[in-house]
Amino acid sequence: MSNALLTLLSSPLLVVPSWTSPAAAQDARRPKLVVQITIDQLRGDFLPRFRDRFGTHGFRYLLDHGVDYRDARYEHATTYTAVGHATLFTGAHPEGHGIVGNFWLDRRSQAQVYCVDDPLHGRSARNLLASTTGDELLQASPKSKMFSASFKDRGAILPAGKRGKAFWFDMNTGSFVTSTAYYPEGPPSWAVSWNEKEPAKRHAGRSWGLLRNPFTYTALEKDDRPGERPPPGFERTFPHVLPEASEKLYALLRFTPFGDELLLDFVRTMILDEELGQRGVTDFLAVSFSCSDSIGHAFGPESLEAEDNLLRLDETLSQLFLSLQEEVGLENCLIVLSSDHGCDTIPEERHLASCEDKHADEVWAPRTANEGEAFLKHVDSGLECCEAGRHFPADWIAGINRKLARRWNLGQGTEPLLGFWNPSVYLDESWFAEQTLEREVVERIIAAELRQVPGIARVYERHRLVNGSTPRSEWVAMVERGFHEERSGDWIVVQDPFWFLNPVPGTYAAMHGSPYAYDTHVPVLIAGAGIDPSVVHRRISPVDIAPTIAAIVGIPVPSASVGTILAEALPKEPSSRTRALEATWRR
Repeated sequence: MSNALLTLLSSPLLVVPSWTSPAAAQDARRPKLVVQITIDQLRGDFLPRFRDRFGTHGFRYLLDHGVDYRDARYEHATTYTAVGHATLFTGAHPEGHGIVGNFWLDRRSQAQVYCVDDPLHGRSARNLLASTTGDELLQASPKSKMFSASFKDRGAILPAGKRGKAFWFDMNTGSFVTSTAYYPEGPPSWAVSWNEKEPAKRHAGRSWGLLRNPFTYTALEKDDRPGERPPPGFERTFPHVLPEASEKLYALLRFTPFGDELLLDFVRTMILDEELGQRGVTDFLAVSFSCSDSIGHAFGPESLEAEDNLLRLDETLSQLFLSLQEEVGLENCLIVLSSDHGCDTIPEERHLASCEDKHADEVWAPRTANEGEAFLKHVDSGLECCEAGRHFPADWIAGINRKLARRWNLGQGTEPLLGFWNPSVYLDESWFAEQTLEREVVERIIAAELRQVPGIARVYERHRLVNGSTPRSEWVAMVERGFHEERSGDWIVVQDPFWFLNPVPGTYAAMHGSPYAYDTHVPVLIAGAGIDPSVVHRRISPVDIAPTIAAIVGIPVPSASVGTILAEALPKEPSSRTRALEATWRR
């Protein structure tokens, strides 16, 4: 053997042993476990803002050891949980993956569709029209496993795709459940054993107080604000005490950090019993932490509750990473963290803040939810500086139906508009079928009525989106990416900035769903062996995550992916010495 080859074989820089084939050398550089973490409702500005408050083994582990993309923005206009999760795992926009909202209307039956409804199995990804990264992994490597877990069914099911296994929390039983779409013969024994211990009941009567010294919190003075809408059983201020009764306990867990702790316990059991990342092939684990979304909706993303939850979630992540280190080794994991959407602050709070400096004596601060609704239904032309509001879609749909009835001399009770499912207004197809009016004429007339609603910025007609005749702009492009011809409505509505738009306006304090930066800007962190830590400020999109994972793992990109591979997140190329040795083997 030559001296040169002996030198190569003894080099400490080699990443593979001398007896490994070139193909095995490539396999050795692949992660043993892909872990894709989704934090439901986490704005892109939050991690940099609270960085110094985190411990070293949670968010900071990814911030310090991975690529931190600071300007990641969704490029579609409909920023909801189902849409974001589908986008993160397919690399596609709603026009490609078909998930246009949490709910939409079936245009044939005119019945409401929930994104993960399945008439045969109860819940599945049957409505997802594109493959996921997990689907592609299992297709390419049949011995691999793909598991997904979340408190929300949609947060677990859409990442799992058609081939993975999904588990979610059942608020009726306090268990993590699945469906026959994933386990025709019933859930695995480890999941049954975990549920039989009834770990959710351990949180009965538990009090959620502040984790740290109160004076270290930036939102300390925001613990009691107009517009907060805690769920029944909680007050607007700390501490929040969980009930003893199981049926109420299970429903309230998602409004506390303890729900994410429960999910973590289930996931750790899953990693151990399924031996994820420990079987000589690449496995995939998707975890969606949902409690931040419920807390943000109830108290607002700028609330004291949201701040404390983020600090507690940091500790939950550190426990997850500890488990990965013990069972798989973090050096063998590719970890990706992002969010499905951001969130705006409570509109009442923003409204009052914009008015109080100039009109301190005139501003009425509502103290109850009903007062808040009346306050924001009122269009106060005397306070022009006030910038936020709360939409009541049922009211303006009913008003437009009355106008149309008078205009076209329709019979009493006739309603051309069926209703509103974010972001769509739907026409009653059975009514239209009996008319002689041209479709495009109807769409233009009703669009004009919708544009008169205070707080509506833009209305896009279906026929213009279908034939591409809408004048070009970035707003139009975002709406088009979120538009699916079979599932989207006849008019796509975009609210003014800072306006709450949802079919149930009285239920939540704060809302997302718009194309504005507070909803589209999310974190993207990618860490793994061979990935150089860096902070990247160029604009990227969450659709870029799926093709990047595919490139690292060495599998095809998902079927409808339109993303771009993130070069900064690719592991460094093998050293020149390794390449020379592989060339020697080939000879």
